[in-house]
Amino acid sequence: AWNRPRGLRLAVHGALAAFNAVVTRLFVALPLFHLCSAARERGWGLAPALGLEGAAELAATVVLFDAFDYWWHRFNHTAPLLWRFHRVHHADTDMDVTTALRFHFGELLLSGIVKAGWILLWGPSWPAFALFEASTRVETSWPSTRCPGPKPGSSCAAMSMKGIRVAASASSAIGVERP
Repeated sequence: AWNRPRGLRLAVHGALAAFNAVVTRLFVALPLFHLCSAARERGWGLAPALGLEGAAELAATVVLFDAFDYWWHRFNHTAPLLWRFHRVHHADTDMDVTTALRFHFGELLLSGIVKAGWILLWGPSWPAFALFEASTRVETSWPSTRCPGPKPGSSCAAMSMKGIRVAASASSAIGVERP
């Protein structure tokens, strides 16, 4: 358990966030965006094969990748090797919005490798992938206070609804009717 003064705790979270922001942008985010562009240009993945473009592709990508992300997160709680990285996030004794800044670089790197597989499978446009990533960053902040860790029966069930909410918002913003 980490029982340190709040200022020190926030400084550690800030330092982790700054390090991860710089390193993951260079070694994870940029390659993934390039992979999105390359996959789209070559017609790789199910989205191009299905002819999805525009708002439909955007909404489908966010919802599908949100589902992938939910199960990846659950896997981080159950696979011992992945939990070794993910527990850095859950080791915080005072769960609040800054807990969302607290990730091991190894987890972020592994997540990037997994997302590369998703990109090759689905073939999203880079704007759709960017919307998914941005919505994930925003959404990750609030469940941190509701996710106590790998206790039996616990999960961050609210995460699976993020894509649906984002897709519904995007659809209504461009005038697509919801059923």
